[in-house]
Amino acid sequence: MNKLGCFFLFLSISLVISAGLSAEEPVYPSMFNITSDYSISSDRVALADTFIISRTLINEESFDLNGLYFSDILPPEFSIIDQTIRINGAEPEIITVGPIPDYIMSGYDCYHWIVDSRGEYAGIDYVINPGDTVSLDLFIISNAVGLFTLPLHSTVFNGNGPGFFATSGPIEVEIVLSLDVGDDNIPESFPSDFIISRAYPNPFNSSVNIEYSGKNLERRPMSFEIYDIIGRKIYKRDFVSNSDNSNISWNVDESVSSGIYFYSLTDGKRKTAGKIILLK
Repeated sequence: MNKLGCFFLFLSISLVISAGLSAEEPVYPSMFNITSDYSISSDRVALADTFIISRTLINEESFDLNGLYFSDILPPEFSIIDQTIRINGAEPEIITVGPIPDYIMSGYDCYHWIVDSRGEYAGIDYVINPGDTVSLDLFIISNAVGLFTLPLHSTVFNGNGPGFFATSGPIEVEIVLSLDVGDDNIPESFPSDFIISRAYPNPFNSSVNIEYSGKNLERRPMSFEIYDIIGRKIYKRDFVSNSDNSNISWNVDESVSSGIYFYSLTDGKRKTAGKIILLK
């Protein structure tokens, strides 16, 4: 079934349309009340900072959907450091496949997220009922600067007989060495569903500062966590954000060795994450 998802992804090459940072994707066949959206938190991101790809599927039909697969093709310079799938706000068990290098397009990695396998995998059987919403959030960082293309992505599923798929056109993301994040209010167009962040200096020696921005963060309880490369939590701090644009620091003690670490910052509903490098 993984090949089925990539087959539809390959088929979508001839059907892509232009897309901005947020777009409602056409669903084929098109005469049904099923909505698919694809969005990206920013098309200009600082090196080692996090950006978010969001996918949303809404079943507004009178019948169930099943056999649900998400696929994304990403440059190999991009790493998915965290992911969240929700059905009506609850997180189900899923299967993640990938990265598979050069599976569809040379020089790219293919990923799959299996939400409903139609009984092929034990426990991965989540029927999408009428009125249900399925969302996928991918938290991504890059290890190189440049202008990168996210060429293809697809959502494949079944329902009431026909097979469905949704897709839209490629999106470009520019990765730069740094971004200037000022103290001014964030723009009105900034998505309310996201928190963005950057770490500096990165790499760092003894202290790293995480600068973050998001709507309605002032006076909001936050949680800041640090993980090592094998996923062990080594630091946690709960605090209350003093503004929509603020920062938090991690001062490393002597017991922490040089290496790659990951930070996570959340207000309980939204999350941002990134990779940081400690060099002593």
